[in-house]
Amino acid sequence: MLDFIIPLVYQITMNRDSYSENTLKQVSSPLDEHGQSMLRRGYPLASGEGSCVKGEYVKEAWKDVEGYDGIYQVSNKGNIRSLKRYIYHKNGAKHIIEGQLLIPYITKKGYRQIKLWKNNNGIGFKCSRLVAKAFIPNPLNLPEVNHLNASKVDNRVENLEWCTRSHNIKHSFIHGTRKCYGEHHSQSILTDSDVYYIREMKDQKSINEFAKMFRVHKATIWSILNNKNWKHLLEVEEKKP
Repeated sequence: MLDFIIPLVYQITMNRDSYSENTLKQVSSPLDEHGQSMLRRGYPLASGEGSCVKGEYVKEAWKDVEGYDGIYQVSNKGNIRSLKRYIYHKNGAKHIIEGQLLIPYITKKGYRQIKLWKNNNGIGFKCSRLVAKAFIPNPLNLPEVNHLNASKVDNRVENLEWCTRSHNIKHSFIHGTRKCYGEHHSQSILTDSDVYYIREMKDQKSINEFAKMFRVHKATIWSILNNKNWKHLLEVEEKKP
């Protein structure tokens, strides 16, 4: 170990401007609380827990999940694990539940979510929110968590931020993760299939008949038939062979 640490200390000393004071402190005590080495051969320590240098992790930090102390923990890399614990029964018996890394499921909206249990009650939580609560201060009590790179499954702490609802929506529009037109619009009555049908049957039915069939205003049907609305479907139709 010494033959590696000494050159490493020399390397950091020679490049002091590019490393934080915290980095130099970690070199003097390269073992974590479990006695495991925090160093990787060929890579200097990064400043702060869970940072990386040249694509290599230095350390994954864990904290108790709020409200589930001693039962579940969340890491700065977005992982969730259960802890080893004893379960006591009314008859005085007890058994051990071994800790393990939990596998989240993907919601319909594409987020990683995990179900945590306590007192026989299971509650689903977004992994991103658990990470943010544990590792990101929120003095303004902002309500939502935003993914900076627009990837809903990337729950590393460096990819998350607390934000307002409006900021989150604007960010999703910029990165194209939210659609506000067509059948995705919250006020839309028609679906894409409805619009395709209306345009295909325009020579066989009147505007009044379409309006009654889909329970929309005649002006809506007129706009569809004259390509004033639902223009995004025209591009799809043009691409069809």
